[in-house]
Amino acid sequence: MKIDFRQDIPEVLAYVHRRVAEQTAAAPTLPVSRITLGFEFGNENWVALEFDTRPNPEPDGRWTVGVAKTLMRRPRWPNWGEKPEGERVIFTNVAGQEVDITDSPDDRGCKVIGDAMRQVLLTANKEGAFDSLAKAARCELEVENFDGYYGWLASKDPASMA
Repeated sequence: MKIDFRQDIPEVLAYVHRRVAEQTAAAPTLPVSRITLGFEFGNENWVALEFDTRPNPEPDGRWTVGVAKTLMRRPRWPNWGEKPEGERVIFTNVAGQEVDITDSPDDRGCKVIGDAMRQVLLTANKEGAFDSLAKAARCELEVENFDGYYGWLASKDPASMA
C-alpha cells in the first residue's frame, strides 16, 4: 500500500478554513491562545482542528476534548488492525521521499503525517486563514498526535517563524 501525504494537504487545508469560519461564528470575540491540528493514525484515522482559549495553554492534550464533533475522517489512511498480513506500507512525505513505515508505524508513520499537518498549518497561516480569529497576544500553532507519537509547537521551531 502506498499513500502520498502531499495529496492530503489541500483537503485538510480546506477543512482548516472551514473550522476557522465555525470558530469565528461561534465565538467571534473569545481570544484563541493555541491552534492545534491533532490527528489519530492507525485505528480511527482522523484530523481535528481545535482552538484553545485558556490564558496560558500547555501542550497537555486538552485539544482532544470534544473532537468527535469536529474531526475529519481520513479513510484512505491504513487501519493497522485491518492491514493484510505481510503488506508493506509506504508513505510519501512532504519532501516527496518514500518512507516504509511497516515496521515502525507509530514513529515513522506519525512523523510523515505530523510533518504534513505542520505544512498545512504553516500554509494556512501564510495564507491568512487565521486572521479572522480573535487571538490572544500570544497565539501558538501546534500539531499533536492523539497518542503522543508526534508533537510540534511553532514557537519551538525557529525555521517556522521565517
